[in-house]
Amino acid sequence: MSVVMETSTPPLVIKPSLIAQRRQALGYTRALGVGTALFLPGWAWVGLDRWTYASSAASFFGRSEAIYFCFYAILLMLPYSRLRSERMWRWGVGILAGASMIFIFVMVFEVMFMYMTTNAVGQPPPPPILNSALIFICILQIPTILFSRHPDCLD
Repeated sequence: MSVVMETSTPPLVIKPSLIAQRRQALGYTRALGVGTALFLPGWAWVGLDRWTYASSAASFFGRSEAIYFCFYAILLMLPYSRLRSERMWRWGVGILAGASMIFIFVMVFEVMFMYMTTNAVGQPPPPPILNSALIFICILQIPTILFSRHPDCLD
């Protein structure tokens, strides 16, 4: 015979100051995402000039990348916290999550094209620091939007 003992855990009590700190941190990360969204179209515009002197495939990639960055910037700036319908919010976050995955692949392809282009010219490739930071910031937006809507999921 086995005896199962029930253990009662006390309810988790969160201090109001901690809740305020979490909301403030979520606000900062969301502001960082909006700032990134404002940066992306400008970077896409500069990127068009960078890819025009490369091969036709790279030039096509540069134009496609610029269009996608503008589309992704619009998705990042949408006011997800103001969507009243839970269904619309889920669709919006789902589309943002899928677009973020595509954004990662575009950034990886950009680094690959950058390495190929600089290798063809005989220059050392630049470190992909900005690409890595943009990927991190954009991926961070998904949990930020989730926890802004459902702060109880943070516990």
